[in-house]
Amino acid sequence: MGSYARNQRARKARSEDFAEDWGGHWLSERELEELELLARLHDIGKVTVPREILNKEGPLTPEEWKIVRRHVEAGYRIAQLRTNWSL
Repeated sequence: MGSYARNQRARKARSEDFAEDWGGHWLSERELEELELLARLHDIGKVTVPREILNKEGPLTPEEWKIVRRHVEAGYRIAQLRTNWSL
């Protein structure tokens, strides 16, 4: 696994921890479940990024970063297509 992928897994874990630790203080149970789901799916747009980039050892080039940054928009479009995410 490349360093980028390792860092992403760490960020995902922190997002899930935040949802569990702090979300319950001001969110309903349903909202907390949705937040936890979104934390798990926040990088779903990375399915559009070539594996060679995601698994690359070492730093990404500026062009590779451009490609990686596009995953946010792709993830948004994927999420908009959903009809009902299972919790």
